[in-house]
Amino acid sequence: MLFLLGNLAGPLHDAEPLAAVLRAVGESGLPTFLLPGPRDAPVSMYLREAYNIERVFPNVHGVHGTFGFTPTYTLVAGMGGEIVGEAATPREEVGTLRYPAWEVEYRLRVLHQLRDYPKIFLFNTPPARHPGTPGRSHELEELIATHRPRIVFVRGPQFEEWLVGTSKVVAVPSLGSGHGVWADLQELTAEPLVVPSA
Repeated sequence: MLFLLGNLAGPLHDAEPLAAVLRAVGESGLPTFLLPGPRDAPVSMYLREAYNIERVFPNVHGVHGTFGFTPTYTLVAGMGGEIVGEAATPREEVGTLRYPAWEVEYRLRVLHQLRDYPKIFLFNTPPARHPGTPGRSHELEELIATHRPRIVFVRGPQFEEWLVGTSKVVAVPSLGSGHGVWADLQELTAEPLVVPSA
C-alpha cells in the first residue's frame, strides 16, 4: 500500500508533474491513497488530475476531506494542505492550500458513524505533542484522540514517531529529499527509508 502526502505538483504548481506521478502510482497497481500538500494549489488542478487518474486506475483513492477503504476494509481518511487552528485565518485554495481546523472536523464528521472500522489518518500538518507547539495542530491532536486511528501519517522534516493516545503518529519526510517511511500496518512499526532517485 502507498500513501502520498502531497506537494506533488512541484514548485511551479504545474499539472504535468502531478499527472505523471499519479499515472505512475496508478500503473503500479498498488492500493494508493493521495493527499494534496500546501503547494498542490490551485485545488481545482489537483482535484481534476486526481479525478482523471481515479477513473482510469481504481487502485488510486484521493482522501482530501473524505475517506476510502483499503482492500482489507481499513478506513483511510485525511485532509490535505496546511491545517491552521486560528479560526480567523481564511481558507486558501488558489495560491496555496490552507484550511482552518474546524473545516477538517466538519468534513470528517462522518467518521462518527464509521467508528467500527480500523482507521489510518493522513495529514500534512502534524498534531501537537504539547499545547502551543509551533507548526503543529492541537485540533488535529483532539481529532486523533477522538477517533483513535491505528496509525497517522504526517509530513515532517525527518522521520519521527510518537503517540497521541493509543494512535501511533509517524512523520514522513519529503519524497523529494530522497526519504520516505516503510511501515508495517499490522505490527504498527515504522522505519526510515532511503528512496533511490529515478
